[in-house]
Amino acid sequence: MKPKNIILITIDALRADHLGCYGYERDTTPNMDRLANDGILFKKAIANASYTTASITALQTSTYPLIPKEDYVHPSKRIAIAEILNKKGISTIGVHSNPWFSVYNYGKGFSKFVDPMGLTNAQKEVQKGFLDKIKKQSINYIGEDSLAFQMIKKVYNTLIRNKMIPPYAKAEEINNTVISYLKDSSDGFYLWIHYMDVHEPYIPEKFYFGQEVDNREIKRFMDKIMQNQGNVSSEERKILIDLYDNEIRYVDDKIGELLENLESLCDFDKTVLLITADHGQKLGERGYHGHGGANTPVSFFEELIHVPLIIWSKSKDALMDISESGEFERQVGLIDIAPTILDILGIPKPKAFMGESLLRNPLEKPIISQGIQCADPNMIEYLKGGIKIQSYRTNRYKLIYREDRMELYDLKDDPMELRDISMEQKEIAEKLKEELFNTLKSLEVTKRETGKTNIKKRITELRTQNKI
Repeated sequence: MKPKNIILITIDALRADHLGCYGYERDTTPNMDRLANDGILFKKAIANASYTTASITALQTSTYPLIPKEDYVHPSKRIAIAEILNKKGISTIGVHSNPWFSVYNYGKGFSKFVDPMGLTNAQKEVQKGFLDKIKKQSINYIGEDSLAFQMIKKVYNTLIRNKMIPPYAKAEEINNTVISYLKDSSDGFYLWIHYMDVHEPYIPEKFYFGQEVDNREIKRFMDKIMQNQGNVSSEERKILIDLYDNEIRYVDDKIGELLENLESLCDFDKTVLLITADHGQKLGERGYHGHGGANTPVSFFEELIHVPLIIWSKSKDALMDISESGEFERQVGLIDIAPTILDILGIPKPKAFMGESLLRNPLEKPIISQGIQCADPNMIEYLKGGIKIQSYRTNRYKLIYREDRMELYDLKDDPMELRDISMEQKEIAEKLKEELFNTLKSLEVTKRETGKTNIKKRITELRTQNKI
């Protein structure tokens, strides 16, 4: 039976190694583990960026963040999967609570794009916008590396995190919004759900693991962590992990509840569910907490780019083309998700897409992740003049390339990536650097040719319509 419905769930800041189906010892994800057991688990799913704006652009448009240029915060310039599906008459619904998605038009192509906190978003943006303006002006005058700017940034972070309520809608509220919209929808939809609960600040609804802590204590602890980046202690790391795991278990519970409700609202025999994350999270590794953004250096270590990917369907026939064993061992990128969704629905992918459908059983390929190191890589004002950082991950090695240096890690012998071997293995490092540059060059050429083709096609359409 051909699928008609696609549900894509993305969980902000969820790293793969904290799920039971990826070998984690805590019972953080019983519902996702069940879906992985009944569906297909992708063992090596790699995010194409380590922070939200760049990664979600890669996922929704099947393009690398920095190709052809650093315009990932303007995904409107790229073809998004929701646009393609909308033109095919498929209902497109997005439910999220990430302020970047509304600010930078990530809802392009969605017939309904909803933030349950939308009524208060204007107030939030005014407050945050004022602080952002102070932060931006200070960097223009005193420089990012100055002590004065670091002090201003600390004040900024303290004020932003001063509330004892999360700055996003909780998973339960997201679920209620999803259900209310699906009640009015018929089969034949693309539903994207983005949960924010696993993203800091951590304010657990329930404590499943570790000692229960008062919210005010959590706030004081998180303020200390954010102001002490680079020096997170082993004891602080244990507390971070407890808070993080509690949020994961809460989201997992809500996913289970959501699916119970959805089964009565849509035909599960014609539905395919995909679960993944935009990026992972540092939990004290290398002394840092967070991910690439305003408070943590942009990097591409495994804790940041190895993300879960589960594809599940009640109809086993829908997944047979991917894997009969239930596990997919070869590494894949988030840019492969949009082509896979189109393939499941029988829709050809556009030439602009750089990923491959996982239904086509693609060969092992290196995965590229990209980002920009600057005051805040999620804000367009800071991107120009920032430092480009890229990684090239093969099955054995990972090259992390910056404009001023490069690092090389052996993922087999050093899975924690503690030892940079770029000087010892110069030939391997140079070979991977050359492969990275050649791949990027070929993609940029393809992108330009696709752009020229699209312009010619549009001119032909206008001539046919006697408009030129």
